[in-house]
Formats: sequence, C-alpha cells, structure tokens
Amino acid sequence: MAHTDMHDIMKIDESLIDILMKHLTGEKTIVTFHPHGRNSENALGLDFKRPWP
Repeated sequence: MAHTDMHDIMKIDESLIDILMKHLTGEKTIVTFHPHGRNSENALGLDFKRPWP
C-alpha cells in the first residue's frame, strides 16, 4: 500500500460497498429509496454496482 493512489483506494471502496450491498440485500445491487416516506410515490433506485461513474 506504499504506492497506492486515489484510483486504487476507489477500487477498494467500490468493492467493499458492492459486497456489503449484496450481503445486505441478497445479491441485489439496486436499492429503492423513498425520500418522502414509504407511502410516497417518489422513489429513487440507487445502484451500487461497480464501477461507479
């Protein structure tokens, strides 16, 4: 890790988040977020699949 740059760290972060989301959601990487409560019609799909833009 002595010669690690920000791109290497981002790859590690993406990998950790991807694995965590798959573990928590049962292999899904897209999570539905309801910013105004569960009963609201506005829902956002948050995609945690690698690589991130």
